Amino acid sequence: MVIGIFIDPGYTPHSSPAPITPKLPVPPPNPNSAALSLADLYRLIPEDGWNWPLLSLLWDRREHSVGLWRLVNKIADDFNPKDRCHKRRVRTSIREDLDKLTRQGWVIRHGGKIQLNMVRIHGQSSL
Repeated sequence: MVIGIFIDPGYTPHSSPAPITPKLPVPPPNPNSAALSLADLYRLIPEDGWNWPLLSLLWDRREHSVGLWRLVNKIADDFNPKDRCHKRRVRTSIREDLDKLTRQGWVIRHGGKIQLNMVRIHGQSSL
């Protein structure tokens, strides 16, 4: 049995393209950015459902992305649901409010991670 291989001298193997990672917006330099606090964020976003617990945990970790389900499960566990069914309903409710914050532009989602949209927060706080 003979196996032959023909090599084309003009052939170059295809390299896979670099993975596309989303570029998150960098907040503009703002002299008042140090003065921005969680209380300012609470004034911008109304207390509705799980908004404030979500925002307080995201605010504590605003320099980095947070795992979406890690955040949802942390809030649900802090709420201390009485059984699995109740915990499932709580997590669904938290996730719906998180999706609403994402649609409104307060939270940026990329893959399984989320973080606060600091560009929007700084823009709104300066108004």
